[in-house]
Amino acid sequence: MKLFFIVGGTGVLLADSQQTLLPGGEGRTIVERACLSCHESDLIVQQRLSRTQWEREVEKMLSWGAPVEDKDRQPLIDYLARMSFESLQTSAAENGLTNDAEELLRTRCLTCHEDDLIRQQRLNKAGWTREVEKMVRWGAELTEQEKSRIIECLARRKNQPRKSNQ
Repeated sequence: MKLFFIVGGTGVLLADSQQTLLPGGEGRTIVERACLSCHESDLIVQQRLSRTQWEREVEKMLSWGAPVEDKDRQPLIDYLARMSFESLQTSAAENGLTNDAEELLRTRCLTCHEDDLIRQQRLNKAGWTREVEKMVRWGAELTEQEKSRIIECLARRKNQPRKSNQ
């Protein structure tokens, strides 16, 4: 929940406690200033976009009037891309993925799907084959070799519970 007050003709935004979801680092203050006036921090954190996708997203937001100065554009994109990459690395490491499978999952699956949604499927190899084939029909770009590797990876994960942070 965000509160917006008019004080002496000037709008004052009181950001909610979700601001703490944003990782620290150079660029965080730009996100707080330019993005949190319209978006909740959890929405930003869950995006898991590639650098190119963040560049397009920032350009779109700029065209819609996002208050980002030219000097802040690149640091903003750097922060968002780094935040997404670190989040995906943590998720993949928690799930015991190899570097190769981690990269495939990150670049081909987690850009659209949450890891929890994928994990909930509990499919066997045949089920994952059907699911991956469906994603390819819907536009996912995977070579035959990549499809085989990702299906094997997903089928192995079937019985591995997600590790908790407790």
